[in-house]
Amino acid sequence: MDINQPDFQDISNATIEKTPSYPFILTNYDQKYQNVKLLLQQMTKYIHRDKISRIIPTRNGIILHSTDYNLANTIRNKHSFEIFGKTANLARLENKSNRQTPPPRKQPTLSVVVRGVEPTISDEEAEAELKLEGHVITKCIRIKTKTGGPTYMIRVLTNNQETIDELLTRGAFIYKRRYRVEPSHTPPPIPIRCEKCQMYNAHPTAKCTNTTKCGYCSGAHLTKSCPNMQQPPKSATCNENHPTFSYKCKARPAPEPDKPELIVPIRTTETPTQETPHITSVYQPITIDQLLAFITVVLQNIHPFQRHHVLNQIQYAAKTTLHVSFNATYSGPYAHFHANAQSTEV
Repeated sequence: MDINQPDFQDISNATIEKTPSYPFILTNYDQKYQNVKLLLQQMTKYIHRDKISRIIPTRNGIILHSTDYNLANTIRNKHSFEIFGKTANLARLENKSNRQTPPPRKQPTLSVVVRGVEPTISDEEAEAELKLEGHVITKCIRIKTKTGGPTYMIRVLTNNQETIDELLTRGAFIYKRRYRVEPSHTPPPIPIRCEKCQMYNAHPTAKCTNTTKCGYCSGAHLTKSCPNMQQPPKSATCNENHPTFSYKCKARPAPEPDKPELIVPIRTTETPTQETPHITSVYQPITIDQLLAFITVVLQNIHPFQRHHVLNQIQYAAKTTLHVSFNATYSGPYAHFHANAQSTEV
């Protein structure tokens, strides 16, 4: 025998392609089939032996590996469970590696409102301009009136908290113009009104046991079947000349007052160093830039929705009164102020 010639076993292992095998589990079977020999003999009466690649008895049942993906349906169709036992069950085991991973959790959607944006600027244009400024924007939506008309406000949606902080601090730049940005206010909850008796925030319509009243004319019938739609309306709650569901109705609960928004205060990034003199006395003089920085921080935190307006006014006053150019750079809630004396022509 040539030692360089591979044996038959090596050739077969090298040439036979690996066939995929699918696991199944057989439960509630007759205990005599715990003997794998009897089990295999019984199964080969209905399916080909080559379709069974492995049999593994376990405490919870017998695991069968088969090349037939539809093995369970094949055996069910041939009523072989009557032989394995009337309560026998064969099911395919899910491969853990093939299970789909759950989708990642969505980040919370944050929003602010940009005021003063002309209706001639579309939502797409505003979104593109804000992205050019480096903001992470999901979408821009023009806020409309109750009649569907456009307003001068655009709601900006984002998943980035830094974008929210920067827009609230510096404002929104659209076509190189700065617009005021305010936090979004959640709309007031709509009061629940019973469609049968027209009472507000009392009970759902399905559980109403009161007398039926019309929401248009206050008659003893349902609103959808009111025969007096051509007549002037009458409220069923305040008896005035408007429908019960009108916003003018005095019986309609008033919305709760908005809770104060949490605004991140402006803080200075400047920290005392050896070069920065400490103030040890109220009579010690301070520099112009320290004074302007102090005034700016106080006023911007008192008026958080007008921070850019406050800075513009202080810059104008410093330039015209003190002949100093004053500026500020922001990084989130932190600010750095610097003032320089302007050169005067002689």
